[in-house]
Amino acid sequence: DLETVVMGNNVKKIGASAFANASKLKNINFPESLEEIGKAAFTQCKSLVSVELPDKLSSLGEQAFYTCLALKSVRLPDGLEIISASTFSDCSALTEVNFPKSLKSIQSSAFSGTALKEIHLPEGLEEIGSGAFHGCTSVESVYVPSSVTKLKGTPFRDCTGELRVDY
Repeated sequence: DLETVVMGNNVKKIGASAFANASKLKNINFPESLEEIGKAAFTQCKSLVSVELPDKLSSLGEQAFYTCLALKSVRLPDGLEIISASTFSDCSALTEVNFPKSLKSIQSSAFSGTALKEIHLPEGLEEIGSGAFHGCTSVESVYVPSSVTKLKGTPFRDCTGELRVDY
């Protein structure tokens, strides 16, 4: 079974469901040339522990890392503007994510069911989708910047920790 993926320096796109259900995949070496990760590309890669996305990445597809149960940390690139729907949904071990300053939109259920404790959203963020952080039962504090003009539905529904939201 596949445990490590090393991609060539010319790879620009990873297609939809390319590595879906590779349950033993632990390591991915993303090339700096990577610009796009397709829908559900790494969904249910249950052994993947950390992800460091390259700086050229500008498109992260829906459910790209959905149900990666061992995923603990994610480094998002500085130029990323949108975190698509359900990108990291049900990554139940996920405790660490950097939110880049370039971020404009976090779409529905993007981080639902994760173990994030602190959510510090960057100035410049404009939109948080419905259920974006739904069921994040470990959340202790959330910072929502004043630049947010659209809170769709209930982005923090069922966050059962002592939730403190600063604006």
